[in-house]
Amino acid sequence: MGKLLYGPKIVIDLDDQNLFHLDVLIARLRGESFQLHLTAGGAHDGSLLSLAIGPGVSLSMEYYNGPELSLELDVIDKALGMVQSHGFVTVPFTFKRHQEGATGA
Repeated sequence: MGKLLYGPKIVIDLDDQNLFHLDVLIARLRGESFQLHLTAGGAHDGSLLSLAIGPGVSLSMEYYNGPELSLELDVIDKALGMVQSHGFVTVPFTFKRHQEGATGA
């Protein structure tokens, strides 16, 4: 479980796979502002948070198991579309790998 650090006081537990895709999404948007909606863990466990992401916002990510991550470009493309058409994205993302594992048993 990684951590999303937002500003000086907000720490949100987020699994590394979602954290990684959020990291790539932010890099792809190159400073475009958007709202991030997420169900948080840690001190905010179960809370629905809406965070403003953009230039001037202090944001960092701490990965627990970074080397084992894989990128699903279709997840990034879908998230980019959400930001560009609606101005927000919701985390956790839906990954095909997890869906296939759940239905293929």
